[in-house]
Amino acid sequence: MDSDTQPHVVLTREGPIATIRFNRPERRNALSFPLLSGFRDLLAEVGASDARVLVVRGEGNDFCVGADVNGGEDRKVPGFDELASFYDTGRVLHELPQITIAAIDGGCAGPGLAWACACDFRFASERAVFNTAFLNVGVPGEMGLTWSLAQVVGPAWTRELLLFPGKFDAAAAHRMGLVTRLFPNDRLHAETIAAAEVLTRHYGPALRAAKQNLLAAETLGLGAFIAIEGERHARIAAEPARLEGFRAFAEKRPPKFD
Repeated sequence: MDSDTQPHVVLTREGPIATIRFNRPERRNALSFPLLSGFRDLLAEVGASDARVLVVRGEGNDFCVGADVNGGEDRKVPGFDELASFYDTGRVLHELPQITIAAIDGGCAGPGLAWACACDFRFASERAVFNTAFLNVGVPGEMGLTWSLAQVVGPAWTRELLLFPGKFDAAAAHRMGLVTRLFPNDRLHAETIAAAEVLTRHYGPALRAAKQNLLAAETLGLGAFIAIEGERHARIAAEPARLEGFRAFAEKRPPKFD
């Protein structure tokens, strides 16, 4: 049973790195209304902050196995009005100004997989197991998974994974490009933080603009995109603080941005 004293989702901060943890390990971090509402609220908090990187992970041995179909408080079928703001979490996560990394250990299915696909990166442990899962329980999908999965693995794999749902392991996820980095089970979270730290060493405004460019490239034609990309590049290149990057490169040392 869930503890009444423990939040179902937790935000922590270490310098420029924020971490959101799904915190129902006794239910394999399956969804609950407190988890959904807490995740939605924490995404808004991170988005408004000066954090540069967000790591999304599960507490315990799983990322998030999706709906709590075996118990908990979610026995009734909620209506759209109850869930509308929760469905939008996939878009909100995808469009955060921060660079986002899903650190996937154990089970990752349904909405959990949708949230992972909404992130910029998916790192996984060797024991991670994935499943779109929705058709297995008689529903078509939610949290933007159809869109985000197609962005990550392309339309052919998206059709295969959505229309023939079933479990597949971390090695298969890595081969199809769903997962970009694969780590031993006991190294996943340390390696994820190490990668996040590398990202935070970049010049902050350039890192944020690079994320904005990635989002714009999904929707704009080449001409419109180049105009926006060029404006951002010229504006940031003119900032005096950015010159540390050129000095560090010339001196063959890591840059030291504020």
